[in-house]
Amino acid sequence: MSVAIWPTDLPRPLRRPYSAQPHDLRRARQGSYGPPSYERASSARIRDMALSLALDPVQRDLFWHFFEDIVQDGIKPFWMPDPTRDGWQLYAPDGAALQTPDGQPLERSARLLCIFGSELPSETLQGQTFTLSFRVVVLP
Repeated sequence: MSVAIWPTDLPRPLRRPYSAQPHDLRRARQGSYGPPSYERASSARIRDMALSLALDPVQRDLFWHFFEDIVQDGIKPFWMPDPTRDGWQLYAPDGAALQTPDGQPLERSARLLCIFGSELPSETLQGQTFTLSFRVVVLP
């Protein structure tokens, strides 16, 4: 089985309202008195990310095709560019920008294995721009 890939024709997620939060891997053990102690409930490090995209009508159709048909209404996992690292400039330890031999900026490539989370996509419209907001779970 091949894993779906996020459409390259969709823009990077907006910086606002981006947020990410790890899942709590602890389980509290309440004693008869004093503060709780914790034990590991899971070793699967996953996190939720809230993302938004500003899309034109063609990009909106592409997004919904990806969501409805490719990942079957959000039940299949997919690879997507990491919005916090992919495409960002790389720097040397001294702070100098790294470049290819022909002088082009060297950029980081990073992707995440995701699945749509509990908050399915919702959209708003302002003028000709659709803003789609959704949550994904980053899988280990």
